[in-house]
Amino acid sequence: MALYNLGGDEADPVESVTCKEAEKVESITFKDASLKEKFLQNHISKKPEILEDDLFIIATEFSDWEDSKRRIDLLGLDGEGKLVVVELKKTEDGGHAELQAIRYAAMVANMTQDRIVKAHSSFLKKNEDEAKVSVDGHLERIKKDDVDTARPRIIIASSGFSKELTTSVLWLSSFELEIKCVRLNLYKIGEETLLDATQIIPLPEAAAYLVQQRKREEEERKEKRERAENFKFSMAGVLQGATLVFTEDESKTCIAGPPHTAKVEYEGDPNRSLSGLAQQFTGKSSLQGPKYWMYKDKTLDELRKEREREREESHEA
Repeated sequence: MALYNLGGDEADPVESVTCKEAEKVESITFKDASLKEKFLQNHISKKPEILEDDLFIIATEFSDWEDSKRRIDLLGLDGEGKLVVVELKKTEDGGHAELQAIRYAAMVANMTQDRIVKAHSSFLKKNEDEAKVSVDGHLERIKKDDVDTARPRIIIASSGFSKELTTSVLWLSSFELEIKCVRLNLYKIGEETLLDATQIIPLPEAAAYLVQQRKREEEERKEKRERAENFKFSMAGVLQGATLVFTEDESKTCIAGPPHTAKVEYEGDPNRSLSGLAQQFTGKSSLQGPKYWMYKDKTLDELRKEREREREESHEA
């Protein structure tokens, strides 16, 4: 747990708390401490590591858009160069923070680099900050092909969270929208007000698991899409009349039919299917024919994937 002292101009990390004997420390609410969201916003903008390591604040109360007077509490970039929308709440239930944050994320999606620099310059000017703070390093990360600038991340920081809010966040996370919930706890020790920020969604130890789970789910979806698309010889570049060889017994062959079909000729019958023949030869059911028949020493499935990769590369070029 990291504690920050809110007594000064900046939220300074607390190295240790000294007391003569073990004593119970009571938590207090933002109302008890007479602290407003603006106060919290100011401290976190100066010490964004309260919410996340490597978080870089672009602007506070960002509102650079037409036909709307709404303002984002904090707009930043994370360590990978992704946009981060931060919604702050001092309430015990978080209000409708998730709905607000989603709206804001949609409004800044695909934000250009020029707009980011402009927003940060305005932020520095507004705060009369003469420090030469640069966003170049973060922008370099955004230029990478593997960074998705169309999907800003969301951090909701609140004194508490209702069950409705956390349920909504967990459901939205299942659609690969990156949302983090951070609980803000206040403590009063003597004359000092201390802030503790604890990530509750997703649990830190679960983050790596979620990444692997989403990757596995995407691979499964891709495989299902491939299975759902009926195979045709044209997908693998196989011409009519080509000889196909069975992978598990190369003495067994058949002849490919028209390019727009997956029909083959075997023992004089021109209407046999790749899967049906494979099942007949192996005695197994539910086999995918393109994985069991070869053309020029490669399975039809391999040939189809090669052609798909070639098409993707040509589109990118």
